[in-house]
Amino acid sequence: MGENWPRKLHRVADRVDRRFGRAIRRVAALESLWVGLLDGIVAQQSDRRDMRREILPALARLRPARILFVGVRGYTRGYGDAFVGLPTEFWTCDIDPAAAVHGAPDRHVTEDVRRLDCAFPAGFFAVAIINGVFGWGVDTVADIDRVLVATERILGPGGILLIGWNTDRAPDPDSSPAIRLFEPVAFSGLPHRKRFVDVTHVYAWYRTLR
Repeated sequence: MGENWPRKLHRVADRVDRRFGRAIRRVAALESLWVGLLDGIVAQQSDRRDMRREILPALARLRPARILFVGVRGYTRGYGDAFVGLPTEFWTCDIDPAAAVHGAPDRHVTEDVRRLDCAFPAGFFAVAIINGVFGWGVDTVADIDRVLVATERILGPGGILLIGWNTDRAPDPDSSPAIRLFEPVAFSGLPHRKRFVDVTHVYAWYRTLR
């Protein structure tokens, strides 16, 4: 069976970004056009549609006190809308200072995901979503291990963690020793793991053991 067009388009864009991204980002106008194109491609992928249509509404039904979303880009700008009118604080975080414009108004932090426990108090969040970060700067098992340790510290007892990563870019989080701080769970009718046919993305739900 041939490769479907969304996956092919994403693969081509990813290859171009890896090879020419640094040069593109040296020219502001060209960078703006390229980022807009990437945002448009990614927003239409089935994993991102699932985030908007299934994951965020499921979390909204839970009505947690605070949610942290790590991995901010133009296509994530409206994610906090799912919690408007609810007693839920939606926070965002990204290592790139330029991403702040797409983050949650007044609740965005610029920080390395490996240092989340330096940016937020222990037990501050009920839910953490780390999506599209592994393989995009957090590339090794050791890096993932540091992220999981930091994330576990900022989650409260029974805190929920959703990890989204691409299998062709990053190790499986289950290969990290720190995954033992969590247990795999199915969440609100959603399976523990979900894969997609048009991209290599995977979502996996976990809960802290505290």
